[in-house]
Amino acid sequence: MPRRIENGSAMKFLLLLLAAAALAQEGRAQEASIEQAIRMASEGRLPEAEAALRTHAARNPRDADSRYRLGLVLVKRKKLDEAARAIEDAAKLEPGSVFTWLALGDVRLRLADRAAAVSAAKRAGALAGASSAAWKALAVLEGRLGDAPGEWKALESVIRLAPGDRDAYVRLADLHIAQRSAEAARLVAEKGLVRFPSDAELLRLKGVALYGLGRKQEAIDAFLAAMDRAPGDEAVHASVETLLPDAGPRLRDVAERLRRFSELRPESPLGPFLLALIAEASADRETLLNLAIGKDAGFWPAYFEMHKTMREAGKRTMAIEALETTLRLNPNHEGAHFALAELYLEAGDREKAREHRMAHHRLRAASVPQ
Repeated sequence: MPRRIENGSAMKFLLLLLAAAALAQEGRAQEASIEQAIRMASEGRLPEAEAALRTHAARNPRDADSRYRLGLVLVKRKKLDEAARAIEDAAKLEPGSVFTWLALGDVRLRLADRAAAVSAAKRAGALAGASSAAWKALAVLEGRLGDAPGEWKALESVIRLAPGDRDAYVRLADLHIAQRSAEAARLVAEKGLVRFPSDAELLRLKGVALYGLGRKQEAIDAFLAAMDRAPGDEAVHASVETLLPDAGPRLRDVAERLRRFSELRPESPLGPFLLALIAEASADRETLLNLAIGKDAGFWPAYFEMHKTMREAGKRTMAIEALETTLRLNPNHEGAHFALAELYLEAGDREKAREHRMAHHRLRAASVPQ
C-alpha cells in the first residue's frame, strides 16, 4: 500500500477546490440532491453529503460533476482510494475540466503516486487558460510537488490575471529568494508594492532581495520601512539581523525600532537578542542575552551568541556549555559544532574535538548542492 501524505498545503489546496466547486455551482441547473449535498459538505455533514452524491452518481452514470464533487468529499473523509476512483471517472467523462485534473493531482500526491500527480498537474496547466482560481490552485499543487518552475509559471499567471492578489506576489518573491534569484525577487516585490505600497511583507522581501544583490543600504531602508509598517511583527524584525554589521549610520534607526518592538512584544526573545548583537559593552550583551533566554529557554540563537561573549571573557567552560545547549536545541547547527571543535581542542579533549569536527564536515557536505 503506498504511503499516504497530508499537510497544511494539501488542506489549503482542497479548500481552493471546494471554493471553486461552490462558485461553479452558481447559476447552474442541477438536481436538488446535488445542491443539498454541497450544502451538507459546507456544513461539515460529510457522511450525508457522500450518501447524496453517491445516489446522484448512480442515477446519472454520465454526470462528471457529481463524481468530481464526490471525490472532494471523499478526500475530506480520508477515503483516498475511493476518492481517486471517483475523480478519475469524472476526468474520463469530462476531460476538459481543469479542476478535475487538479483534484486528481492532489489525491494522487496524497497517495504518494508522484508520477500520476505530475501528469495530472501538466494536464491542468494546459487547461487553466484565463482562470486565476485554477492557476492559484495549480501553484499550490506545484509547490507541494517541489516543481519550482511550474510554481513560478502558475503564480505569474495569477498575477497577470488577478493583479490584486497580494498573496501571489508574496509567494512568488519568496520562491525566487529561496532559489537565490535575487533580481527576480526584487522585481516581483516592487511590482507588488505598486499595488500594496504599505505591505510590510513585500517591503521585507524587497529588503532580502536587495541584500542578496549586495545593495545593503537600500536593503536597510526597505527593512526600516517594513518595521514601521509592522512594528510588532517578528518575521519583519528578524530579517534585519544579517544587515546589522553593515548598518553604519543607520544603526541608531535600527536600534530605535528594535526597542519599540521589545516594548510592543515584551514576551518575545527576539528584541533583546537583536539589541545584544549591536550592544557595544560585553556586560550589556550578556545582560540582553540572558534576558532573551529568560523569555524563551528554547531560543537557541541566544545561547550561540552567548558563547562568543563567554569566549571573549576567557570563560571557556561557560562558552562550551552555551554551545552544548545550542546543539541540544538545534543539533544541526554547523557553527556550533565548529566552535566546539576549537574549544575542546584548546581544552585538550581531542576526542570531543574530533567528534564535533566530523559533525561539522558532515553537515557542511550535506548543505553543498549536488
